Amino acid sequence: MPATDVMRMAGNVYAAARTLKNLGTRINIGELTAPLADLESSVAALAIRIAELIEENTDLAQRLAWRDGWDSVAKELVLRDRFYFFGEAPEGSSPGPYCPNCADVHHRLTRLLYAFDSQKASHRYACSRCGSAF
Repeated sequence: MPATDVMRMAGNVYAAARTLKNLGTRINIGELTAPLADLESSVAALAIRIAELIEENTDLAQRLAWRDGWDSVAKELVLRDRFYFFGEAPEGSSPGPYCPNCADVHHRLTRLLYAFDSQKASHRYACSRCGSAF
């Protein structure tokens, strides 16, 4: 059942409880007014909780979709010379190298930046996201 249907149903129950409470007040049925007010309050709290659960569910669905996306990307990566490379780079993407720390720990692809240290006559790669240097 879609979340919007659940919210609509909760709204209908809330409206019915409010109508019954107002009817009870108008026809002077004192014993009915207090329980109906409690019902109205409970349904309002339920509607708020449903809205929170819908938001949480949407967030979890987005996280799961992102995780599934990462898993499909990770399957395409190959570890070579301590760095990740695409076996076959997707169109418009660099084959690598990508930071192993960002990929393994944070599940993010971060292209490593190449630097040549002329004073030490050495090559190195640096990650702009996590600060790792190789």
